Amino acid sequence: MKKFYLLIPVVILITIYFVSCSNSPVTSQKAPTSFYEGYNDDESAACMTLASLAYVNENNPVYMRDSLIVQLSNSNYETGGNWKLEWGPALTPDKANMLYVVKDTLKNPDMYAIAIRGTDWCFLTNIKEDILVYSMVPYTYSGNVNDSISEGASLGLSKILSLLDPLSHKTFLQYLTAIKRPIPSGKHDLFITGHSLGGALATVLTSWMLDNGMGHVFNIKSYTFAAPTVGNKGYVEHFNSIVNSAGAESHRVVNPRDIIPRFISEIDTILLKQYPTLLPLSIETAFFAMYSYFTYEGIYYHHVGEVRYLGQAIPGNCPSGSPSFDQYSCWVGFEHDHNTYLRLLNAPETNFYYAPCEMEQPDTTGLSSFIKTHRK
Repeated sequence: MKKFYLLIPVVILITIYFVSCSNSPVTSQKAPTSFYEGYNDDESAACMTLASLAYVNENNPVYMRDSLIVQLSNSNYETGGNWKLEWGPALTPDKANMLYVVKDTLKNPDMYAIAIRGTDWCFLTNIKEDILVYSMVPYTYSGNVNDSISEGASLGLSKILSLLDPLSHKTFLQYLTAIKRPIPSGKHDLFITGHSLGGALATVLTSWMLDNGMGHVFNIKSYTFAAPTVGNKGYVEHFNSIVNSAGAESHRVVNPRDIIPRFISEIDTILLKQYPTLLPLSIETAFFAMYSYFTYEGIYYHHVGEVRYLGQAIPGNCPSGSPSFDQYSCWVGFEHDHNTYLRLLNAPETNFYYAPCEMEQPDTTGLSSFIKTHRK
C-alpha cells in the first residue's frame, strides 16, 4: 500500500513531462570557465550531441539505423560528421532500451563513444526503469552488499548488457571484448554518454565496465546529462573509488533549473528553491509526499562525482501568470529537453524526426492513448 501512495506523485511527474512544451526559444548565459579536472567543453558538447542522436527515429526500428547514419554524417553538428557507426543501434526485444557505439574517424588510436537512449515514453519498460526508485537492490559487481542502486537502474543495466547488434549479430559484450589495446599508447579513449534515463544508465555502465576490467583497454570518460541519481552512499563511494583508481573521468552535466537530475536525492531543494519555477499547490503537495515517503523509509540517494552546472535557460513561450499545472509542465519539459542542453553548451541543436508512438505490448492502463494524444 505504501508503494501505491508513492506512485501518485511519480505519475504526476510523468504527466508533467507528457504535456510539456519543449520547443521554446531560450536565453542562455555561458557556463563559468572554471572546470573540474578533465572536463572539456568540446568533449561535453560532442557527447551531448551523441546522446541527443540516440532519440533519432526512436519508434521506427526499420529506419532507425539509416536515420542515425545520416544524422552522424551531419557536419553542422558539434560532432562534425566525423563519428562513424560501429555497432548498433541495438534494441532490447521490447524495443524500450537502445544503445549504439561510434568511432571518431579522425583519431588515432581510435576513439570510441557509447550512447544510451533516454526514456521513450511509448514503452512501459522505460517507465518502470524511471519509477522503480522506491526500492534499491544490491549492486553486485562491487562485492559489497551495502552498495545499492535503484531497482530501475539495475533493470536497465541488465537489459543493455544483453543487447545484440542485428547487423553483425555480435552482443554488446562480444563487440567490446574484441577491441584490442592499441600500440604503443596502451588504451583507447572511450566516452560513455546519455541524456536523462540514458545518463543514469551511462553511470551504472561506467562502474560495470571498470568493475569488469575494461579500464585496462579503455581510458573511460563518462559524460552524463540530466541524469537522475541511481545509488546509495555505498555505491557512490565505490563508483568514485574505481573511477579514481582507474584514472577514468566522470562528468555529471546539469542544467540547474532541470528537476530530473535532482530526483530523487534533491526533492527538498526543488521545494525550497521552487525549481524550475513556482510550483502550483498540487505539484508541491505531490513532491512533498514523495520526499516524506523516502525520508520515512530511510531511502537516501546520492550523486556520483562532482556536478558541472551549465548557465541559465529561460523558456520564451510558457504560460505566464499565477502558478498552474500547464505553466509548470511547460517549464519542466523545456529545461529537460536535450536541445536546451545543447544550447547551454553553445552547441548546434539536433534536428530529426520523432516517429509516432506505437506501443506493441498490451496496455490495460490507458497510458498508450494518453501518450498518443500528448506526445510532441
